[in-house]
Amino acid sequence: IWPPAGIAVAVLILGGPCYWPMILVGEFLVALHLQQSVLTGLIGGTAQVVEALLACFLLGGDSRRLITRSGQAVLRFTLYAVLLSPLVPAALGAGGLALGKDLAWPETWRGFVTWWLGDAVGILVVAPALMGAFLNRPPKRSVWLPFLALMTLFMGIGLVLVSLGDKRSYTLFFVLMPFVVVAAIRYRWLGAAGAILIISGLAFRMRPEDLGRDDFITAVRMTFVGTSAFTGYLVAGFMTWRQQREAVISRQRSFAKTLNELMVGLVSRLERDRLLDTVVAQACTLLETENGCFLEIDAETGEGVLVIGKGICAPLAGYRIASGVGVAGTVGQNGQPMIINDYQNWEGCHPDSVWDGVESVIGVPIPYVEETVGVLCIIHTDAGMVFDEHDLAGLEQFGKLVSVAWDNARLYEDLACELDARVQAEKALMVSERTLREILSSLQSAIFVLDGGTGRVLQINQAAEELMAPRQAGGEAFFGLLSGEAEPYTEADGRQLLAKCTSQRDQTTEWRTTLPNGRAVWLEIVLRKARIDDAERVLAEVRNIDERKEYESVRNTLAQNRKMEALGALAGGIAHDFNNILSAIIGYTEMVLEYDIPKDHPAATHLQRVLCGGKRATDLVQQILTFSRPGEVARRPVDVCLVAEDVLNFLTASLPPTVKVRLQNKAGNTFIMSNQTSLHQIFMNLITNAAQALEGERGTIAVSLANQVLGDEGRPAGLEQLAAGEYLRVSVQDDGRGMDQETVARIFEPYFTTKVHGKGTGLGMALVHGLAHRMGGVATVASTLGAGTTITLFLPVVVIEEPDQDLPVLPLVRGWESVLFVDDNPLLTDLAKRFLSKLGYEVMVLRSSEVALTTFSRDPDAFDLIITDLWMPGLTGLELCAAVRRLREDIPIIMCTGNPDNVTPEQARELRLAGVVAKPLNLAKFAQIVRKALAKEI
Repeated sequence: IWPPAGIAVAVLILGGPCYWPMILVGEFLVALHLQQSVLTGLIGGTAQVVEALLACFLLGGDSRRLITRSGQAVLRFTLYAVLLSPLVPAALGAGGLALGKDLAWPETWRGFVTWWLGDAVGILVVAPALMGAFLNRPPKRSVWLPFLALMTLFMGIGLVLVSLGDKRSYTLFFVLMPFVVVAAIRYRWLGAAGAILIISGLAFRMRPEDLGRDDFITAVRMTFVGTSAFTGYLVAGFMTWRQQREAVISRQRSFAKTLNELMVGLVSRLERDRLLDTVVAQACTLLETENGCFLEIDAETGEGVLVIGKGICAPLAGYRIASGVGVAGTVGQNGQPMIINDYQNWEGCHPDSVWDGVESVIGVPIPYVEETVGVLCIIHTDAGMVFDEHDLAGLEQFGKLVSVAWDNARLYEDLACELDARVQAEKALMVSERTLREILSSLQSAIFVLDGGTGRVLQINQAAEELMAPRQAGGEAFFGLLSGEAEPYTEADGRQLLAKCTSQRDQTTEWRTTLPNGRAVWLEIVLRKARIDDAERVLAEVRNIDERKEYESVRNTLAQNRKMEALGALAGGIAHDFNNILSAIIGYTEMVLEYDIPKDHPAATHLQRVLCGGKRATDLVQQILTFSRPGEVARRPVDVCLVAEDVLNFLTASLPPTVKVRLQNKAGNTFIMSNQTSLHQIFMNLITNAAQALEGERGTIAVSLANQVLGDEGRPAGLEQLAAGEYLRVSVQDDGRGMDQETVARIFEPYFTTKVHGKGTGLGMALVHGLAHRMGGVATVASTLGAGTTITLFLPVVVIEEPDQDLPVLPLVRGWESVLFVDDNPLLTDLAKRFLSKLGYEVMVLRSSEVALTTFSRDPDAFDLIITDLWMPGLTGLELCAAVRRLREDIPIIMCTGNPDNVTPEQARELRLAGVVAKPLNLAKFAQIVRKALAKEI
C-alpha cells in the first residue's frame, strides 16, 4: 500500500490544484530517501501529481464534501479517485521503472498491477480519513471514551488473530470485517477510519514469508484492506446519508413546530423588537445554530441596520451594512435569497473584521408589498458546518411568515379582533338556539331579532322584555311597538329604515317614542343585517339615551347662554356708547332752548320734538341694558306692568304681522319683589310660546294683569301651597290649537317639548315655572284641544310707598365753585364745560383719568367738586375716586354712567359718592345734583 497517494489526493482536494509542486517535491524526496534513482524519483513524483490532479478533475467541485454526503458519493469516489485515477500513474510509473532498468520489461505488467493496486488501496485508506478529519466537526468529549474502548477491543482481537498466524491464518482477517461495519455504523467516518487504519496495521504486521506464497498473500492483504476500507466508508456514507435524511425530517418537524410557536408568539407580541427577537431565536433553533441577526432596510439609503442579533451578532445592534456589501447587503439589494458556505473565500465577503469568524451564511429577504424591508441572516461559525437547499427552502418559507408578521405587528389589534371574531364565529356554528338566547339575554342593551322581510319580532332578550313590559313583543311589528306620534318617528318612518338596512347597509337612528308603560323616552336604535339559521334576519339593538340627550340639551343650553351673555355684553357696550351720543344730543338741545333762542321762537317746537325723540331713544337704551344684564341677585320692588309693556314693545317687531298682542291691566297694585331680568325672561318665554302655538295662522295673544286675594279656604286647584294674601294674577292666553291632558300634565317638565326635534330645548316652560316658584308664586296651565291655552302666574304683591315726585321745574341753579370734569368723550366734555360755565362755575375738563389724577395731586385744594365718567381708558371712575380719596377725603365726587346698576350701593358708600347720575344727562336735574353736592346735601 502506498499511503502518499492518499495524502496527495487529500491535499489537492482540500487545498486545491495549486499545491501540486509540493506533491512533486515530496515524492522526489521520498524516492531519494529510499535510495532510488533520480529518474525513478521524478517519474514517481510526476505520476503522483498526475494521479492527484486526475482524481480532482474526475470528482468535480463537490469532492470536498465527500464525507458529509451519501453512499453514492463513496461509490463515486471509489470509481474515479480509487480505480480510474491510478491507471495513468501506474502505467507511467511501471514504464518509467522499466526504462530506468529498475524493473525488467517482462515484469512490467506485474509492476503496473502492483503500482495501481498499491495506489488505489492507499487512496481508499488514507484520503477519506484525512478529509474527514479536516472537514468534519471534532467529536464531543463524551464520544471519545467509548470510541477508544471499541478501537482497543478491535485491536486486541486483531492481535490475537495475528498471533495465531500460520500459512492459513490470513483467512482469519476476514473475521474482523463485522467490526469495521459496527464501527462505521456507530461512529460514522471516525469509526470507519479508525477501524481501517487498525486493520491496515494488523494486515501488514505479519511477514509474507511466515505465510508463504508472497505475491498471493500480498494481493490477499491488499484486497482485504481495500475491501474493508470500501465497506467501512460505504457504510459510513450510507449512515451519514441516513443521518442527513433524519436530520432533514427532524428539521422539517422542527420547522413546522417553530412556525406554530411563532404564530402563537405573534399573537402575544405587539412590540416589534420582541417580535424580531422571537423571529431570530426561532430561526437559529430551526437551523441548529446560535448565530443570527435581523437587519432592517433603510428606505432612504438602502443600508441594512442590524436590529436584533444572537451569538456573534448580539453586540452589533445598530451596525450598518451598505447596499450590495456582504450577504445581507446583496440580499437587501436584489431581494433574492442566497447561501454562501465558504464565506471567507467568497469574493463578496464583508471586509470588516467582525465577520472573520463566519464560515457559512444563509440570507433571505423579508418582503412587504413590492419592497424588501428586512433581511434575516443565519450564520455558522464552526468549520465544516454548511447550509443546504433544504435550509434555504425552510428559511425562505420562514421569511415569508416573518413578512406577514412584520405587517401584522403594526396591525396587532385588528388581527386580535379578527382572530377573536373568527373564534366566535366558529363557536357560533356549534351552539344551539338556547346558547344564542343566553348570549342575547346577557346583554344590557335590548336586542330584538327581526324578520328581514316583515320586520316582525322573532326573538328578544331579557333587557328587551323589561323595556317593552307589560306588553308582549313576540310576533308584533317592531316599529309598530315603538312608533311615535309625529314624524320622523312613525311606523312608516321605521319601515323605511328597515328597508334601507336590508337593501343597503346598517342603520343607526335616534328615536322618540312612548313605551307601553307610558314613559316617553329617547332611544338609539341600531339595525344590522344578520344571517341566522340560513335566513335573512335583522338585529335591532335598542339603548335608552335619555341621559345623553339630557346632557346634550344642557350643553346646548349652556352654549346658548354663553351666546346670550356675549350678545348681552355687546348690547351693553352699544348702549353705553349710544348713551354718550344721546347725552350730547339732549344736552345741546336743552342748552339751545334755555340760552340761545326765545321760548316763542319757531324752532323751539322742532327742538322740543328732538328732545322727545331723545327721551324715546333713552327708553330704548334702558331696555337694551335690561336685556344685557346677566342676572340680578338682589330682589327689589318691580312694576310688572312696566316690564310687560317693555317686552311687548321689544317683541312687536319680531312677531308675525298676523299675530296681535293685547295688554289689559285691571290690577291696582302691580309691584312684586323680583328683578327685571327674571320678569323679562318670563314674558319673553310665555309670549314666544303663545306665538308658536298659533303655527303661523292669524290669532291673538292676550296678556292680562289683575289682583286676587287668596284666603285659607276655597282656593282653585294648584294654589294650595300658596300662603294667604294678595297676589298679582298674570295670564297669557292664545287661541291656538291647544294641548291634550297628557301634554298639559308634563308641560313644566324639563326637556319636555312638543316641537319637532331640533326646534326646541324643552326648557322654556320649566324656566317659567322655576322663576315663579323663586318669586314665591306658582304657574298653572289650562288648555283644551282646538280652544287655545292659558298660562297663569300667581305672584305675591308688595305694598310700596308712593314714589317721590320728580323735582319741580326750577330755574337753573347757579354757582361759583371750581369743578373738575373728567370724561373720555369730547362731546360730553365740551357740553359740560359750556353748561357749567354758563351756570357760573369755574370748570376744568380733562379727557384722561390719569392726567386728571396727576393734575389733582399737584393741588388737591384747587377743586371744590369732581365729576367723572365710570368707564374710561387707563383708570376707571371707581379707581380714580379711590385715588382721590387718598389725597383728599372731603371733596364731593359725582359719578356719571350709562347704567347706574354698574355702581353698587356698597361701592357708593365705600367711596362716599355725592351722587350717581345716569346718562343721558338731564341738564336741569344735573344742575340741581351739582348744587346739592357742593352744598353737601346729598
